[in-house]
Amino acid sequence: MKHPIDKNQIIEAALEIAQEKGWEKTSVREISKAIHYSTIKIYSEFDNKEGLLRAIQQRGFALLKQAYLNSMEMVEDEASQLIELTVAHYQFANQQRAYYDLMFQMNGSTCSLPDGEVLKNAGEPIRQLLSSLAGRPAGKTLFFHWWALSHGFVAITNADQTKAAESVAMLRTLMKDFI
Repeated sequence: MKHPIDKNQIIEAALEIAQEKGWEKTSVREISKAIHYSTIKIYSEFDNKEGLLRAIQQRGFALLKQAYLNSMEMVEDEASQLIELTVAHYQFANQQRAYYDLMFQMNGSTCSLPDGEVLKNAGEPIRQLLSSLAGRPAGKTLFFHWWALSHGFVAITNADQTKAAESVAMLRTLMKDFI
């Protein structure tokens, strides 16, 4: 008798294969083979491969937002919270690489981004801190400045293979200058 399998296990199997091969080369058939179920099981849980990707992205953004919130609890002042939140972003990108790649189209992934509500919800802690530090609502420009700094930093340090401790120290300095 087969062991019961749920959406979470399907997502984990898909992430593992996508990390190894890339999303474009990950097939529903391979995922079904990895979980020892037919493709029908996957299609019963997710309408199609795009639906599975959306579920992965939604979970990834929820995990990233939680990492932001957890990092903010470590310190009290808002400037330090923004620094810690940005470090959490960097650490998430490195520790949850499969999620990050699919969330932000990294490493040649051509998957689409999730809907605006998912992105807006995940970015809310950033917007709140930026607004408070700026003394006005954080518009698109200020958010994009933070985004370019943090996401660009992830891409550059990963390509350069900079050690994590050195990267975090550099990121803290960059964020202090940004603030």
